[in-house]
Amino acid sequence: MAVQRRKKAGAAALALAMVLCTATACGQAGPSSQETSESQPAQVQAEPESTEPGEVTDGEIIAYFETFQQAAAAGEREKVAEMFLYPKQLQLPGQELTYVNSAEEFLPYYDQVFTAEFLEQIAQMEPDAFVREGSTIGWGDGAVWARTYDGQLTMASVFASREDRYLAYYEGNDNELEAEGQTSPASPAQPE
Repeated sequence: MAVQRRKKAGAAALALAMVLCTATACGQAGPSSQETSESQPAQVQAEPESTEPGEVTDGEIIAYFETFQQAAAAGEREKVAEMFLYPKQLQLPGQELTYVNSAEEFLPYYDQVFTAEFLEQIAQMEPDAFVREGSTIGWGDGAVWARTYDGQLTMASVFASREDRYLAYYEGNDNELEAEGQTSPASPAQPE
């Protein structure tokens, strides 16, 4: 008998806890003894996006990608190139992997990475259809990546092709070379 009473009491306590947690989680606590739903209507407020220091909001991410997408579509090569933080790996078909240290070094290769097909692919991407992986944000099944550095968004990598046509962040660089004023391991050969 005592065991059954404890089970019933435990079940009742659990049910009460669930009701209270549900009400609290929904942001709707019950009316106090002085208030009723008739005397004061419930107000539901959207919570602001919460971010840790240095994080960016979903709205900032979407706006940043739209800026990138529009600049790419408009043929604003310099603007697109300036959105990346260098150094970066540069891979082009039939060439050895090389590195670029600045937008100016990348611009001669821009059209080899941002091909008409790749620009069309970028244009078709939905700015709000992104994934977050730590400080990186990706679109288009990983074809375009941005990254946060000190709370600022910057383009990290673009992959027109995973095998032989990309400009990419590379493991271990964390863009330290630029910050320290050093050069990357190799400078690319100029296109013919």
